[in-house]
Amino acid sequence: MASVVVAIWLFLCAIAVLKDGAAALAPVLQGSLLTDSPASTLGFGWLGAMLVMSGSPIAVSALALLDGGVVDKIEALTMLTGSRLGASFVVLVVAFVYALRGERTGEARRASLSIGVMALVSTAFVYVPALLVAIPLAKSGVIRRLLPDGGGEPPDVIQALTHPVRDLIARVVPDSLLFVVGLVLLIASVRLIERALPTADDTARLDDHRDWRSRRWA
Repeated sequence: MASVVVAIWLFLCAIAVLKDGAAALAPVLQGSLLTDSPASTLGFGWLGAMLVMSGSPIAVSALALLDGGVVDKIEALTMLTGSRLGASFVVLVVAFVYALRGERTGEARRASLSIGVMALVSTAFVYVPALLVAIPLAKSGVIRRLLPDGGGEPPDVIQALTHPVRDLIARVVPDSLLFVVGLVLLIASVRLIERALPTADDTARLDDHRDWRSRRWA
């Protein structure tokens, strides 16, 4: 539990640093080849997820770039979608490499490749149609009109928690490197959360549940 609490706090600090870094990068990235259109940010998210071998940091980076004014809401949406597609593509590449390595039977190779293909296809089947629905919704402003008006800004608890680390890093690290440092902190926090969570092992006894998994409605 202590590891999870520290990881979440580090995650929040990373987002705060990413926001500062995105604002600093705005003059460089705004209108560049990576952010000049929704298609560009889709590819930016895909490539970013492949580089860091994870989609979650890039998804958060998309929101940080939106907050920093580097991308608009549609471009942030496509970048987030690209991060999910890129992450599932990483699974496919890893499955392909796994199938090629070592002495494995044809069945084992097919199993690993099928997992990779299913990861990419299922992600595309969910995120691409969702993106086509979300873009007109975001442009119409319907969601903003549905949000309740609280009548004032609530106290920023997250800023109070992250302020000391954010200020310390801002004093030590140049503005041009803040985004990179925030991304490193973000990946570290995700890794800490993964280490704190229980892992599946042989005790899962999946074979005992073959009958349940074969039921179509379940």
